[in-house]
Amino acid sequence: MTGTVSHYLCWILLSIGMNICYWTTGNCTSSLGEPPTKIWQMLIFGIATTGWSLLFYGWITVLSSIGIGFLVDRINKKTLLNNVQN
Repeated sequence: MTGTVSHYLCWILLSIGMNICYWTTGNCTSSLGEPPTKIWQMLIFGIATTGWSLLFYGWITVLSSIGIGFLVDRINKKTLLNNVQN
């Protein structure tokens, strides 16, 4: 659930950043020179890009989450053990 929300939020923030860049500098256009998508369009397109992103790169998120969870659990157990011994 967190991965899905964070992917969607990332696409929305990217769209907002691109629009701000376009409005302030006139840069940040597409390869064809078109302006970035409107923010309201990205609210809808963000769902599709989130789906594709999770389909192709979601496995990285899952493996990273497992690894980080294991590491944090191990650190917490080691810290708890040191606190009990002292």
